[in-house]
Amino acid sequence: MDVSLRNLIDAANIAALAALSTFRRPECTVGGDDGQQVTVHDSEVRDPLPLTIHHLPIAVTFAYFGDGNIMVIDPTYKEEAVMGGRMTATINSNGDVCAIQKAGGEGVMSSVIMQCLRIASVKAADITSKIKREVDDYTTEKALQKVKRTPALVAKKVNVPDVTMKESTHSALENQASKAPNDGQQISKGIHTPKEFH
Repeated sequence: MDVSLRNLIDAANIAALAALSTFRRPECTVGGDDGQQVTVHDSEVRDPLPLTIHHLPIAVTFAYFGDGNIMVIDPTYKEEAVMGGRMTATINSNGDVCAIQKAGGEGVMSSVIMQCLRIASVKAADITSKIKREVDDYTTEKALQKVKRTPALVAKKVNVPDVTMKESTHSALENQASKAPNDGQQISKGIHTPKEFH
């Protein structure tokens, strides 16, 4: 989002909201024997957490000219030099008025202020969606950078020590195998043919 041509208050507001939206704090846990020990986890151990932000208060500045009947939204530096007054309305995307600031200058009729608030509400929704889209793109890019790519699996020669059996152990195993009863013989002894049942 290009903020180079924006009003200073509005540009600073967007920059602060974007910074807060992309900030990640380390995860902390409270524990210990007395329940008072705070552990701050390293980002390699646990992913940092985003701040909980319920809404974005967007500042929209208006400049008034003449008798306050002419207004300009988001005045530039040159427009601010010749304006008769200024009002900054801070509104979230739901249309809730968070703050209104009018520092001196010419008086403005209440109908003009209400018109400015309606315009600011539309602008706030638009700017909020742009900030969220840019933050999502930034977060996705950072997540992709964090993914550690593993090299392709290549067959490697593994050095394993040779296992050798002692002669006495080998012959003992053969003797046990020869002494073991034949499974086929045991099964045939337990099978009864129909002749025996008559």
